Amino acid sequence: MSSIERRACARFRVPDTLVDWEAEGRAGVFGHGSRLGDLSRGGLRLLTPAPPAVGDRLRLVLRVADTEPLRVRGTVVRCSPASGQIHEVGVAFAPYGAGAGDNAPFALAALAALEARFL
Repeated sequence: MSSIERRACARFRVPDTLVDWEAEGRAGVFGHGSRLGDLSRGGLRLLTPAPPAVGDRLRLVLRVADTEPLRVRGTVVRCSPASGQIHEVGVAFAPYGAGAGDNAPFALAALAALEARFL
C-alpha cells in the first residue's frame, strides 16, 4: 500500500549543506553543523545527534556552498531515531511575510533559487 504525499512543495537534496539551529526560549538546546537531509520551500529534514523536541520553534541557518548563509525560522513537526545516535528532525518553516515570527520574503526567493538549482 503506497502512502499519499501530503507535502505541497517538492523536496530536494542540497549536497554538503550544514544546518545550525537553536530552539527559541530553551537555553542550551541547539545544534551546530547538523547535516541537511532534504529541503523544500515549506521545510527541511535535518540529521542531528541531539534533537530538539516536537513543537520547538527553531532559528536555523543553512550553510550551502557558494551562497550566503540563509536564516529561517520553523517549528519541529517530527523527530525520530535514524541510525546510531542520529535523529531525523522534520521542520515546517514559518510563513513568509512581514509579521512577527515570519520568515523574510527574500528567504522564499533564496529557497526557490536553490530548488531551481538542485531539483
